[in-house]
Amino acid sequence: MTARKKRSEQKQKDIQILELFNNKVDKLMNLSFTEYVSEHNTGFKLKLKEGKTPSINEIFPDEESFDAFVPTFRMFLQKKERISIYKIESIYERNQLSKELKAKFKESKEKYEEFLDKKSMIEGYTRREFTFILIYGNYLHLDEKKRAVYEKYVLHPIGRAFAVNEFLYTLSKSLTFFRYVYFLNEEALKKLR
Repeated sequence: MTARKKRSEQKQKDIQILELFNNKVDKLMNLSFTEYVSEHNTGFKLKLKEGKTPSINEIFPDEESFDAFVPTFRMFLQKKERISIYKIESIYERNQLSKELKAKFKESKEKYEEFLDKKSMIEGYTRREFTFILIYGNYLHLDEKKRAVYEKYVLHPIGRAFAVNEFLYTLSKSLTFFRYVYFLNEEALKKLR
């Protein structure tokens, strides 16, 4: 196989991956989770009165909404997944795209990575670490160590409110980043097709 043919085949694979990334973003955008988050001021209200049990009013999507959202969301962060932001980064690097488009992707990914690596509201964990604790401690694969940390926070009503709020914040900000990449991908696809 010639080098030219290999490049052409790789380019076709890259186009398919960018299209798949965008299809999965569309899927997330059309889930009830996303609809709920866009229509409600999510969070929680905690009422503390001396001598009384704390009262918590949670404004979160229901568990079924999280169950539907999380498996697709995870694909964007897992390095081995075809549509991970890391694989998308490689596509931008290896293809002949404008410097401006490559720079926009690189800058936005760096800001997103900084966001994930900042400390979360949950003591001792970055947003990335705590997101993976919730994903693999409750939604997928149920890793024993992550499950233990998950239970430490989520089984206590006040801890649950803080944990779910932190998770929801990370998911929402991630979705904003994925939507931005969606539009960059649309530009890239015009150049690659």
